[in-house]
Amino acid sequence: MISKLTFHERNPLFHGNLSIGENNDIRRLLNDNLDAYFQLCIELLDYMEELLGLVEVVFTSLDQHGLIQ
Repeated sequence: MISKLTFHERNPLFHGNLSIGENNDIRRLLNDNLDAYFQLCIELLDYMEELLGLVEVVFTSLDQHGLIQ
């Protein structure tokens, strides 16, 4: 949850579902700055890694309690 809040604090152009809205063009928002694109990609990958870690913890917990067959 903290990583989600941190991501959205640093990238306010993204909505909670990671869309950027109909009227926003990411090329215009990032001004075709390759460094900004790279930084955004790194932040998205870090965010995805956190989500995958959460999924792993949830499924491991379910498996330990015999809820997954």
